[in-house]
Amino acid sequence: MKSNNIVIRLAAIITPLALFAAGVFWQGKGKAYPFETLRGETIMIRGRGLYRYDTVNSSSQEIGTDIVTMIIGQVGSGVPVDVVVSMIFFTISMSRIILGIITLKNFRG
Repeated sequence: MKSNNIVIRLAAIITPLALFAAGVFWQGKGKAYPFETLRGETIMIRGRGLYRYDTVNSSSQEIGTDIVTMIIGQVGSGVPVDVVVSMIFFTISMSRIILGIITLKNFRG
């Protein structure tokens, strides 16, 4: 099956945006905090990123589900697996560079 160049180009644009939107590499500011439920149980709320109002346990599962759904969706739309994997590794490396720049900027004041 021959892949369509337009689909691959759109996937190259969508992949990094989808990974950042899902909060895979950058969670934003904030930290987990305890919350008492109506039943009196104390749970930890993530407190940052897209899943800031979800529990730490459930949000970890949701982020993993987002990654798998994105990979299956792109492979199912005709993008070759090696292209999807290379886009994910590119996004990981770019996110590390961006986070390094942000950290350096915050460190310098």
